[in-house]
Amino acid sequence: ENPNLQSMLKKIGQEITHLFNLLNEMEQELHQQEKQKHMLEELQKCVERQLNEAQHLRENIPRHLPKPTQSCIIGLTVQCGEQTKAVEPECTKRPMKEPRAIKEVPLITVEEFNEVP
Repeated sequence: ENPNLQSMLKKIGQEITHLFNLLNEMEQELHQQEKQKHMLEELQKCVERQLNEAQHLRENIPRHLPKPTQSCIIGLTVQCGEQTKAVEPECTKRPMKEPRAIKEVPLITVEEFNEVP
């Protein structure tokens, strides 16, 4: 009917298509951010679990493990909400192992070795 109305309707149709495409892009971005959020939450849980395990191990060090050396302790610090303080080693000596007796084996010659069946 009127060329102005047809051109206006055409522009409105193009704008609606453009808005629809933008809406689809925003939805995809939203889904991607939700995935990232979920992955970060899982990562946070994993880190918290590992932190709890590390604290438990630190508090309950097995006796069979060797004590830390002085050079290792220099770098270690404890942060428990209070002041940061250096960890002091427990000075305990290990009992000396008894020396084992080494059995002497008689030597044989090449000829004797070749005679062995």
